Amino acid sequence: MKRIQISSLFDELLRDSKTSFIKERSNRDELLAEVVHSLTNWLNDIWSVVYEHNINYIAAHTCLLFVADVLTQLSDNSSIGG
Repeated sequence: MKRIQISSLFDELLRDSKTSFIKERSNRDELLAEVVHSLTNWLNDIWSVVYEHNINYIAAHTCLLFVADVLTQLSDNSSIGG
């Protein structure tokens, strides 16, 4: 579900970058904040599952790789990350 949510936010960021030239108005900062907020909340959940409950290490690792990939995409792609 997190992949779908983040993918949707990336789609909105791409649309925003295309339409901001026309409208001279952008929601980019709000969308980026929502991506970061979503990921940080999710990191708290991952931490709880792994550290406090000592379960799902492989799933947590996969989730952390996804978070790292999203952050890399944000920093590498100027049309998304700025």
